[in-house]
Amino acid sequence: MEGNTIDVKVTGMRQLTVWFGKGMLDYSKPVTVKIGSQSKPISQKITPKIEVLMEDLYERADRQRPYFEKIELKVP
Repeated sequence: MEGNTIDVKVTGMRQLTVWFGKGMLDYSKPVTVKIGSQSKPISQKITPKIEVLMEDLYERADRQRPYFEKIELKVP
């Protein structure tokens, strides 16, 4: 969505992981994640982390489209 906002609609889940890669958002600004009709969205700055990049490389072995940050959220 516009303005670095991610709107997630989920059912039957208690936890959610959102992965971030190159070109997905404007990383110079905070990212806002809205979960369903949750009253208060989560907003935070995304910065690349080598640990997340290495975990992604180990799990998926995809060197063309790496993820370098993730947010783990509890679904209300």
